[in-house]
Formats: sequence, structure tokens, C-alpha cells
Amino acid sequence: STWGSNILERMNTAFVSLAEEFQELYSTPHVDRIKMPSAVEFLRDYVTPNKPVIITDAISDWAALKKWQNLAYLRNQMGESQVTVDMTPTGFADAIIDGDVFVTPASASIPFSHFLDRIDPEHPNYVPPTEVVHYISHQNSNFTTQFEQLFADVSTGFDFASEAFGCEPDATNIWMGQSEAVSSLHKDHYENLYAVISGEKIFTLFAPVDLPFLPEQKCTTARYTWDPKQQLCDRHGLPTKRSQFQIEKDTSGDTVPWLAIDPENPDLERFPEYRHATPIQIVVRPGEMLYLPSLYFHHVRQRQHSPEHPVIAVNFWYDMKFDIKYCYFQFLHKLRNLQLQNKKKDAKDENED
Repeated sequence: STWGSNILERMNTAFVSLAEEFQELYSTPHVDRIKMPSAVEFLRDYVTPNKPVIITDAISDWAALKKWQNLAYLRNQMGESQVTVDMTPTGFADAIIDGDVFVTPASASIPFSHFLDRIDPEHPNYVPPTEVVHYISHQNSNFTTQFEQLFADVSTGFDFASEAFGCEPDATNIWMGQSEAVSSLHKDHYENLYAVISGEKIFTLFAPVDLPFLPEQKCTTARYTWDPKQQLCDRHGLPTKRSQFQIEKDTSGDTVPWLAIDPENPDLERFPEYRHATPIQIVVRPGEMLYLPSLYFHHVRQRQHSPEHPVIAVNFWYDMKFDIKYCYFQFLHKLRNLQLQNKKKDAKDENED
């Protein structure tokens, strides 16, 4: 109806105005790079205004910065310890494929040394990323549960952050993988301190006010699987060829909401509202740590510095405060959903006419 179309148009104008006001009064096209702040400075300048920042010397005293560049050291420390490794045929996991299917990676618990073998071009057991992309990325505080041998090389947290957030880290994760591994656009309900030890991480960030311009859709769920008894599998029963992967769809009928836009290749014809979003791309290098505020949308790519050495990072998740910021975000989310529902209703009415 005309009345409904007017309401939708006014809502869209309000969303655009909110984003523009944010850009004019508050946001900058870059992310600050600073030395280690005090708790008060961190809280005042970045946590309270929900603003990302790169801290250039936060992990300068970590032994990992030197020791973890040596693969022989990692092999010696970790040995045959079992670690969870995610695998995909393309590098995209926890991502939408085929338009409306949200697929999670295949995973296996294998000796850490075998993980290094499979990503080392000089090793007989090497599996090129054109066939299988490997990524240690299990987000269940995997560093504390599976990498005890490396604890001494890093800090267990940061005093300035714990004082600012009012808590210790809720989870500590380690990320280890190849350049081809990509994390699709998403957000977390955590305050995130993300420290890079080897290689580089390329983040594309969107402030929470961009929510109305980042299309979300309901997807059926699925996961990558393979048959470990296939002849092409290695001695650990792991796939060695892309063709071994299958997509196993969930038959329960459950759906999951996920962001449908790829900021590296946005479909503007399908999602014209994305033109109003303001992506910020940053590179986090070895020895640097990114503060990624809660509710910030982020897409992550990575870059190895040498073919045999994985990109390595450790991140700390601190519980976010479910305060007025969260309430405003939820209100914006509900308004956007209301707008989408009315768009669908108008489209249905037009088709019936």
C-alpha cells in the first residue's frame, strides 16, 4: 500500500540519517594505533564509545613472538598432542553457500605434528589448499583446553583490560591456518582482544549502526563431511582431495540467521542498501593486538608470510555488558526486521494485484 511504502521510505531515511550522523560526529575512516593504555584511558577512549583500536606493544613481552616463528619449537612442544582442526574445500566455513545454506566446517582431532605436515609444501604428507584448507579455529577456549604446552609463551590476560571490563577473560582461543581460510561477516557478544603472532590478519569492520544495511537471511544448516574410509584419505583418515567433501544438510527444518553480504564482493543489485554501509579495513601485524568492540560486524582474511608457516593469533573474549548500548542495538535490529517484513508484505500485495 501507499501508506506502507511511505513508512518504509521514512524508516530507511532514518537509518541512513543515523549512519551519516555517526560518521560525521563520531567515526573516523581509520583505526587508531596506540601504545599500551592505562585502564582509565582504554575505558574512556575506546570501550565506552565502542571504538576499535590497535595496540602496538601489548604483547611485546610474549616469548611466542620469537619462539612460535620456529616450527621445530612448536613441533617439539606440542608433539603428538591432539588438536581440533577444521577443514573445508574452499576456505569458507560458517558461511552461506548456494544462496541459502549455512555450512559449518568438517573437523577432526589429529596430532598437532600432522597438522603441520599437511600444510608444509616440503613435507611428503602435504595437502595443497587448492584441495583442503586447514584451520585451527575451534572457538571453545581451545587454547586453554588443547595447547597447555604453549601457556608459558603468552599472557593469560591483560591487567588494563580486566580492570576496564571488570572481569577476566571468559575464553582464550588460538587461531592457526592458511591464507585461504576466511571468516565470513558476523558479530560477537564479546569484547575481543585479538593478538597476532605470525602472519597478518585483514579485518573488514562495520559499526553497529550499519546493521540496517547488512542483509541477514534465514538459512538451512549443513556441514561439510567426508568418508574417512575412502581410498584417497591419508593414514589418519583425513581427506586429501576437494572432491571428497560432501555437504550434509540438517533435516530437522531448523534455520539460522546469517549475514548474506560478502564485503569483498558485494552483490549491490540484490542488496542495494549495502551502499550506505561504511566498511573499515585494517591490517593487524605480528606483535599487534586489535581491540574489537562487542557487536562490531567483522569479516576476517589472513595472509601467511611463508607457505609452510601458518598465520597464528590468540584472542581473548571478555563478557560484554548487556547495557543501554545492547538495548539500542536490539531496538535497531527489531526496526530493521519490521522493515523487512513490511517489504515482503508489500511485494506480496503487488503480486496479488
